[in-house]
Amino acid sequence: IIGVIMERTTLVQQSYVADVAHERDCYCMGKVKEAADVIFGSDEDEIITRDELKQIVRHPVKGMALSQLIQEVDLPLGYTVQELHSLLDADASGTVTRTEFVDGMARLLFSDDFQRSCILLTAISDVRSHTFNAVQEIYQQLSEELNAVRTDIQQLGDETRKSFNVAPPPAAAPAATRHS
Repeated sequence: IIGVIMERTTLVQQSYVADVAHERDCYCMGKVKEAADVIFGSDEDEIITRDELKQIVRHPVKGMALSQLIQEVDLPLGYTVQELHSLLDADASGTVTRTEFVDGMARLLFSDDFQRSCILLTAISDVRSHTFNAVQEIYQQLSEELNAVRTDIQQLGDETRKSFNVAPPPAAAPAATRHS
């Protein structure tokens, strides 16, 4: 009988803890949506830049409201709304949409360690991919510039030889092939 009572008590306690956690999550998500309303107003598709967000933070009414809402969400101590903008700007466009804000906050607040690891690894992969693409683009540009410089040098050499009546150098003979 005591075992049954303990088992049921444990189940009730676990259920209570889950209900409290769910209520806290709903409360936090409500605060996130209120913060989105302060930042974006009523326009669902609106975007905001970092500078526009700074203006909102400095606004006497909106700034105070936003600060209180963000504090209630339990972000790290001293974490600023501008840092949050950088974090939520997933595509590095310099802007954050309402959807990016709300979805990003939900990921930030409600992800477990595995999900955070997936998000972090995806971000690292994105940086690696962007870096690889940038290096390829730079390599292509440098190759084009080098070819242009070679062409310019060749033309300059031709013009110099022409002005001094010097014959062009003989063409390089192909390398001899070895027969075994």
